[in-house]
Amino acid sequence: PSVSSILIDRDGVVWAGGEGGELYQYASDELDIVAVPGPGSDQPIAAIAQAADGTVWTGGRGIAKWDGTRLQRVTTGGPADRELILSLFPDSHGNLWIGTRSSGLTRMSPGLFTSDLVPSGTVTTAVCRSRDDAVWVSAGCEGLYRVSNGIAEHLAVQDDLVGCSWSLYPAGDDGVYVGTWGNGLFHVRPDGTAEPVPLPLSARPGAILSLLEDSAGSLWVGTDGDGLLIVDPSGNTQQITSDQGLPADTVLDVH
Repeated sequence: PSVSSILIDRDGVVWAGGEGGELYQYASDELDIVAVPGPGSDQPIAAIAQAADGTVWTGGRGIAKWDGTRLQRVTTGGPADRELILSLFPDSHGNLWIGTRSSGLTRMSPGLFTSDLVPSGTVTTAVCRSRDDAVWVSAGCEGLYRVSNGIAEHLAVQDDLVGCSWSLYPAGDDGVYVGTWGNGLFHVRPDGTAEPVPLPLSARPGAILSLLEDSAGSLWVGTDGDGLLIVDPSGNTQQITSDQGLPADTVLDVH
């Protein structure tokens, strides 16, 4: 199947969101379609996330949660109900942060929805939490937002180095790694200082679609057209493409 998002849950089950709105589950060496879209709901499932209570959430046209047998649509009463969802982030406080294609960011708390954290019309491609418990938001070519103590600020990044952001991953300090659309990879700190992360010389400065730091401290970078890039803690780099056996040179997600 053609998929647009992947989750490995706490039990090791692999969930995949299909380009046509299907939800797949891979367990015990079997791939099953566990949900299919209803009429007129064939938007891709572009985001899947698991909350602290074990709930699996999906984002397509609006959000839904897996109730054990089917996807149950959840309404927020706001723009997230009508929009294509690009990112989902459940935090440790029971909030679900919902990033949309053109209606900004919604925070769903128990019994409460907040939709005015970033300007309406903002694309929200990724959300993550840094070590200091701040929530970082990738807003495409609008740059970065940082939400701390319920207050969102538009981060003025040093010399506008980042440009158009796309993917995020928490760094070892209070900052984040930011993958961009055409400008490479950066380590950005809360004060807006930004440091480029060196990538393999053979890689073009294309879109960085996904990021993961492993237990050894190496950063795995999924790209649009450049395959998979790996940066170890010493700064050594490696590139894996279809020439080395990768199924394709576009890597939407890394787990």
